[in-house]
Amino acid sequence: MPQQKMLAVQERRVKVARLKVQGYSQDEIGTMLGVTQQQISLDLLRLEALWKQEIVRDAGVIIAQACAEYALVRLEAWGAWERSKALKETTITEAVEGGSKADGARRKASVRKEQQTGDTAYLQVIIHAREAETALLGVTPPAKLKIDLESLSPDQLLRIAQGEPAERVLAPPVPVPVPLPAIPPPPAIPIPPGEWVQV
Repeated sequence: MPQQKMLAVQERRVKVARLKVQGYSQDEIGTMLGVTQQQISLDLLRLEALWKQEIVRDAGVIIAQACAEYALVRLEAWGAWERSKALKETTITEAVEGGSKADGARRKASVRKEQQTGDTAYLQVIIHAREAETALLGVTPPAKLKIDLESLSPDQLLRIAQGEPAERVLAPPVPVPVPLPAIPPPPAIPIPPGEWVQV
């Protein structure tokens, strides 16, 4: 199709789209633009196909952007979780008597280091971000398990945040079978030589 004719078709389709959105029928649009109703119908089919492609493309872009944001939230929360487990240093400074007057009071400083257990709120952020992302992608399992995050131990939160299914984490422990003690065989009854016992 020559360039000039393609431009004319595109301009007509823009007008068709505007008139259709305003509520005009195909016959009315055809009359206004000087083309047949069949041509308007073909233009609308082409426009609808383009619109659907744009919607799918736009939805894909929106979903990809949201997934990237959820990934960033999880990454930041993992970093904060690791930092919350680091050693906590506390410096204590106190004045000590006994220094010379020229020096003024002496200062004594001490540093106390304390291992932290980690702030489980960051694990909850990771879990919520993962759930939101799976829901956005439509891969949420059909049955939802109600979890009270406040009642979980840090170990349980960590396991769920690492992707272990919550059903497995929350399941009661499987009892380990306790082996029964072996029953010793009955003691052998000595039979004096030369005697036969019939059984």
